[in-house]
Amino acid sequence: MQKTTALTLKLAAIAAAVSMQGIALAQPATSPAAAPDAQQAASATPDVKRNGHMHHKHHKHMHRHAQQRAAMLVPGYGPLGEKSVDALKLNDDQKKLLQEARDAQKVERGERFEAMKEKRQERVDALKAGKLDPRAALKEADSARKAAAERHEKISEKWLALWDSLDDGQQKLVAQQFAERAEKRAEFMKKHAERRAAKQDKTSDKAPADKAAGQVQS
Repeated sequence: MQKTTALTLKLAAIAAAVSMQGIALAQPATSPAAAPDAQQAASATPDVKRNGHMHHKHHKHMHRHAQQRAAMLVPGYGPLGEKSVDALKLNDDQKKLLQEARDAQKVERGERFEAMKEKRQERVDALKAGKLDPRAALKEADSARKAAAERHEKISEKWLALWDSLDDGQQKLVAQQFAERAEKRAEFMKKHAERRAAKQDKTSDKAPADKAAGQVQS
């Protein structure tokens, strides 16, 4: 009885880990590219062995939530907030296209969440039954990526329709907004890198002093 319970708990733990992997694999293969400032930030970020992976996951998580909260998306560049959209002074036809894109994205997000939830439960049930099929899991993940990419492409077309409806002045204003954001991010990353460098220098200077003090005590 104890062996059966231990096996069940072990399978449940594996199920939880694998379900999280399934969520990651089910993400669109071609999600909207980060804005230029985000790309600059990535290239300017120091290589930190211990925390680099966690920083990348946190950045990806925050970027995805920013897209979900966005008032508008520019495919290939990223999200815009409500204030930025208000500054565009959209006409009625443009507002209609904006709402259509928002609605389509909201529906897709809900469907994707439900699909992942259902797949996660199926996988947990299979693991509890002692069934493990890595090949089938990889095929399912590949199919999920392709389906997500197709859904994303359809939504991108709606955002592109809105972009195409903007006049030259509105498009230039959007470009200016992204440029200003890129400058702010670049400045932030520069200061962040300077603070890290100063902290590392202070640590490096402290190490020889601590070593010398230890030798004197011995």
